[in-house]
Amino acid sequence: MTNILVNRLLFVLEIWGTEFIFACHLRRRRYFWLRFFGFMLLSLGIAALFGSPPSNAWLTSLIFITLFLCVVALSKLCYAESWKNLIFCGIAAYTVQHCAYEFSNFALTLITNNASPLLGSYGTEIMEFDGMQWLWNCFYGSVYVLCCYVVYCGAYFLFGVKIGSESDLKIENIKMLFLVGVGLVVDIFLNAIFVHSDFAATKDSLPVSLMIYIYNCLCCILLLMVQFGLALRRKLEDELGTVKVLAQMKAEEYAITKENIDLINQKCHDMKHLIRTIGANKQLPQDVVKEIEQSVHIYDAMVRTGNEALDIILTEKSLRCVANGITMSCVADGKKISFVNDSDLYALFGNALDNAIEAVLKVEETEKRVIGLVLYERNGFVTLNVNNAYAGDLKLVNGLPATTKSDHHLHGFGVKSIRLIVEKYGGEMGITAKDGVFSLCILIPVPSERNDDT
Repeated sequence: MTNILVNRLLFVLEIWGTEFIFACHLRRRRYFWLRFFGFMLLSLGIAALFGSPPSNAWLTSLIFITLFLCVVALSKLCYAESWKNLIFCGIAAYTVQHCAYEFSNFALTLITNNASPLLGSYGTEIMEFDGMQWLWNCFYGSVYVLCCYVVYCGAYFLFGVKIGSESDLKIENIKMLFLVGVGLVVDIFLNAIFVHSDFAATKDSLPVSLMIYIYNCLCCILLLMVQFGLALRRKLEDELGTVKVLAQMKAEEYAITKENIDLINQKCHDMKHLIRTIGANKQLPQDVVKEIEQSVHIYDAMVRTGNEALDIILTEKSLRCVANGITMSCVADGKKISFVNDSDLYALFGNALDNAIEAVLKVEETEKRVIGLVLYERNGFVTLNVNNAYAGDLKLVNGLPATTKSDHHLHGFGVKSIRLIVEKYGGEMGITAKDGVFSLCILIPVPSERNDDT
């Protein structure tokens, strides 16, 4: 077995391991460990197929990059993640593996006085296992393993923990991620040129060799900082947006509570007069009974679904319906949709109900001013149905309601916003308009368990 073949097999194992460092919290497919080790063996077989070509910097680098791309492609069959997420983790994995290799070279160069055994690992000579060389190989291997362990642990605690259980890393600046990948490839090629040159084997170049290893390690660290800086920046922007939305929601919750109390006080004041009327007339006229019924409707406006953000938006819209004489029925299990962040939840239900309210207000028959909302989970999907009456003719164009200048409030841009949010979570949206009833149906897949290995 030649050194270069051993090096390739070791490289494949290291890429699988370093990628797991960054992808360990991401979603996994069923039978994950079976897939993981099965495709690892497949990639090892692919590495063995390359044989032992002539030692050349460019050819060697291309082979390693090809093996890396194979590992990333096979990891798609192990993780239920987007290509963008897997490429992100793959670039980070290759960067850490290269950093560990350079750090090991640095340590072994110091120990052997610029005769690091890793420099010859790209050659085609047969590895020696006889006599004292066997002991030295074991020692060099132990140093290499120790260096890799230090680098891998550092990479996990400095960068890997920043990738949580969210399925989307939200890397918007794809160009910058591409530049990070290009920077890594350039560093790999330059290092390969150095390894294959005669200059690398010259003992008099010890200071220069150490400087090159330090440079490569610093380059890898810089690339990781830039790469994860993209994800961290986006995460901070999202957190800031969420904080603003939550602050706005709290302010609206206060306004809703204040409005609710004011309405209750007003109804209690009206009830005093109604009680006096009952005492004076000994009977209740129909108009008084109707007024009493309307007075207690305020208690039905408060919605409790088990999801605080959803409670706020539904209560707000319910109060609006009460104020406009609209009957709104709501059957919702808010816990089932807790995986949707609060800002998206607020926009999704807010737009859906605002559109429904605007449409119902145009209906002349009071008894038809009804809005129905149902939210439930079935067969791994969260289903949201919003039904309401509408007046006039409504045409659907490309699955969306066509709006006119005279009817610009009827399911216009709000529906497009709903569709974008639904697609963001991998769901689908359907709309029907028939016999004066507008129906909005949304299906969103429930994220699978992160550790579903069965």
